[in-house]
This record gives sequence, structure tokens and C-alpha cells, in this order.
Amino acid sequence: MLFGGLCNEIGGQNPPAYKFAENMLAEAKRLDPGRLCTYASNSLQETPEKDAAGLIGLYSNGMNTTRAGTAAAWRR
Repeated sequence: MLFGGLCNEIGGQNPPAYKFAENMLAEAKRLDPGRLCTYASNSLQETPEKDAAGLIGLYSNGMNTTRAGTAAAWRR
């Protein structure tokens, strides 16, 4: 397995959903620090800077559009 899919369209700008994604990422990295993690977002179009996608190195915003996250997210 190359990537670990953490969440799928959880409403990543909602504070409890954002915290959920943050906790999932922390646990995934605890279990396997070197594995790249992914996240599928359905909320990037609103205010992308507030979305949980910023936590994770690789994310999708639907319709087969995949983007790399921030450099900081890739380092996590």
C-alpha cells in the first residue's frame, strides 16, 4: 500500500470534523510514520485555507481532481 486514505468528504471545515481528521492523521503517523496519507474533500470550494485538506499531503476535491497539499503537510 502506498497511501493511507484517512477521511472521505467529512465536511473538513466543521471544527469537530477538522479535529477528527487531525486525530486520524496523528494515529496513522504513529502507526506508520513514513506512509503518505490522503483525504477526499467536499468542502474545499468554500474557504480552502480552513479545510482539513491542509493537514494532509495529498487530497482530492472530487471529479478525479487530485492536488498536493502544502509543503508542511508533506513533511508530516
